[in-house]
Amino acid sequence: MKNYIFLLVLLLFLSVKFAYSQDDLIDENVDDYTVFEKSNFGPNAKHFTYQYFGVDFYLPSVYEEQKSIFYGQSYKFTYGIKYKFQPVRWLSIGTDLNFNVINYNVKDIILLSAILNSSRTMQEKFVLLNSGSEFFMRFFVGKRGNTMGKYFDIAGFGFFTIQNRVVEKYQMEATSMKEQKIVSKQTELFNNLNYGIMLRGGVKYFAITFKYRLTDLLSSDIYKSYVQTDLPKFTFGIEFAIVD
Repeated sequence: MKNYIFLLVLLLFLSVKFAYSQDDLIDENVDDYTVFEKSNFGPNAKHFTYQYFGVDFYLPSVYEEQKSIFYGQSYKFTYGIKYKFQPVRWLSIGTDLNFNVINYNVKDIILLSAILNSSRTMQEKFVLLNSGSEFFMRFFVGKRGNTMGKYFDIAGFGFFTIQNRVVEKYQMEATSMKEQKIVSKQTELFNNLNYGIMLRGGVKYFAITFKYRLTDLLSSDIYKSYVQTDLPKFTFGIEFAIVD
């Protein structure tokens, strides 16, 4: 829960900071700026590159087996660089390169439940460090001057897992045994390559996203048999563009 609160406070602080820092950089004279004038590089020009960060939260699943997940503490944090090319005023195409961290917190442990038969209190965490990319088509809405304006994206994304870690905590209720923790690294429980689809709507430097992972994160059929389905795939998120 502490991580969840920290991320929300950080995003709120940075959004206020960026809101004030952008004011002097925006050309509000819409009629005096077009994609073919003034410059070939800029928010409303042919080429533009910018940094961004975002956080996604997993949406509650319809599957009974996935209701043991701590949804408020399960998230994906992303930092990356986007490039967009704008061939016409109403459309851009682009891609990005990003680094992201996926964190799943689960109430009932899965791995240890297969080997412990006594009454127990358990919790499990999956942490995946990934390198990712996306390809998007961006459609602009209305006039915007020299800003990113209002837009919506249709995109596909993918990521490759560089490292995974499983943290398992348990305590035997029938004894005075203290909490035990097992950390497993580079397990074979996850698919290294995953991909999905995304919708994004934005206003200037702020955007909201809806993502769906098409692939199964869990790689082993034996492991998946404990939860009956894959880990949650739908996310709702927010993104902030860092525009100099």
